[in-house]
Formats: sequence, C-alpha cells, structure tokens
Amino acid sequence: MKRLLASVVVLAGLHSFPAQAQQYVCMESTLGNFCMQLLHDKAPQTVRNFLNYVRDGDYDNTIVHRSERYANGQKFVIQSGGYKLTPEGVVSTIPEDPPIPNEAGVSNRRGTVAMATLAGSPHSATSQWFVNLGDNSGHLDYQNGGYTVFAEIVSGMEVVDAIADLQRINLRSTLGNAFTEVPVMPSFGAWVQTNDLVLIRRAYALDKLPSPFHCRMDSPQDAVTELCDNYFTLPVRIGDEYYSAQLQRDFDGVGLSAIVVRDSLRLLDSVPEHAAYYDATTRTLQIPSARVGDRVLRNIIWQLDDHGALRFSLQSFTPP
Repeated sequence: MKRLLASVVVLAGLHSFPAQAQQYVCMESTLGNFCMQLLHDKAPQTVRNFLNYVRDGDYDNTIVHRSERYANGQKFVIQSGGYKLTPEGVVSTIPEDPPIPNEAGVSNRRGTVAMATLAGSPHSATSQWFVNLGDNSGHLDYQNGGYTVFAEIVSGMEVVDAIADLQRINLRSTLGNAFTEVPVMPSFGAWVQTNDLVLIRRAYALDKLPSPFHCRMDSPQDAVTELCDNYFTLPVRIGDEYYSAQLQRDFDGVGLSAIVVRDSLRLLDSVPEHAAYYDATTRTLQIPSARVGDRVLRNIIWQLDDHGALRFSLQSFTPP
C-alpha cells in the first residue's frame, strides 16, 4: 500500500487594523493548505496592505496564475493575488487598493513571501504576491529597488512545491499577458477548463496556527481529522513513516466510500500526536476519530477494495 500510494504522487488607501495585529495568514488552495507568518516589524505597511485584501475577501477564489522557472529548470516563484474566478467561471481582476511604498530589507530566500511590482517602479505593489521557491536573493534583493518580503511560509511549503511541480501552459491568447506560465491540474486536456486552474479558495488571518487537518481555526480540534467540504485531510501512518493524505467522501450507489485524492500524499517532517493507520495485511485504514459537523465518530474502519481507483469502502464506526 505504501508503494501504491507513493506512486500516486507521480501520476491557495490602507485601512486601520487592531493594535493586536494577527500574526498568520492561511490559504486553502486546490492542492492543500499553507500558512505564512507575517513580518510586522520588518514590513509594517506591506503587512497592513496584505491584511486588508485578506479581510475584504479579495484573495478568495483567486488564481495561481504564474509558476516560473529559471532557464536551467530550477523553480523560481509561484504568484497569485491578481485574478479571481467568478461563480460564473469568468476570470476577472481583483479590486486594487492604492500602491504602497517599497519596504525591501528581508532577503528573498526559499519560503519567503514578497509583493510583486511593476518593472522599473519599486513603489507600485498593490495586491499581487509571490512565494520564493529557492534562494532568489542574488537578484530579487537588488532588482527594481529590491522586492519586499513581508512573510514566510511556516506550514505547508510542500503544498507550494506541489503547485510548482504542476505542468505549466501559456494562456496569453485567451486570458492576457499575465498568463504565460499558468500551472494546471493533472486533469488538464486539450482545452483548459476552470477546474484545471489552481485556486486559492480562501485566505484568512489568525492569531495562531490551526491544525492542518481541520477546516478552520474555530473548529473544535477534538478529533484526528474533520470533514471539510466532503474531504478528510488526515495524518496516516504507513509502515514506519507518516504522511498527510486527502480522502474524498463518495457514495458509490451501494454504500459510503472514500477515494484517496491523487497527488495529495505528502511525507510529514514530524510525527503527529494522533494519526490514522493503514494495515497492509488487512488492507484497512483505521481512523481513531473524525469530526463530521457537530458529531465526533470514533474507530472508523475503511476497507481498500479498488487498488486502481484507491477507493475504500466504509466498514464500521462507533457513533457518538
């Protein structure tokens, strides 16, 4: 099962804000969640500007429209914050606040988040931001007055890397000049569809980091995982290693089933306090507890019955 799941890997004017400023912003993307710590003391005006967009909901359903690499293939940045997908499936620009002064100072190293600017105009940053995928300090710290780093990824950098690993296509002819290196999902075919795009579905500010296995910070975290929009994201032990995996709940016409989302499996750097367990002998996935709405179900047993689809069928659970 470990080898089977691993193969799947191959196949998110300035307004005033409270004196006690929030320290983190988390983003829920098509490929998973990631969180950044804001650098209030290093780039205060930039952080305030960024939080305005977050709190106004401007970053919800925005497109990761750029995934750029160097000529040698090394990953450079992924960028978002400029374009939104409307409920009708139309791509539109998000409303911009006035440009802010450049506050360059923190180095553009891997995992840092910086503001995009117009060429030759260091004080032109508005809404667009990017994540440095490697050490880009050699030129981004000096080019165009230096790019302002205002945050750093502290959780979910593997999700950012997964976005950067996706195929990139040129949509300039249909969407405009900004869409020359657009990351697209593995479902992409001959013609791009809205569900092929990588979205930041929601961005929200927090005082402390949430559990990556629950929907949001205010959710009770009294279970290993939580059903969020028909998905479970959970830590699972396979052999001696721990992974993060996403299961999509499904009704197959006979009973309740769950399918491992392709490309969702990620090796965890640390051992979680509680985790699900996959037993290769019995081919069962055992989840100690899961929150579904207001209820916590326990001792949930899923049986792997379709290797090709990575589909599990629900066998039993202990109700609340």
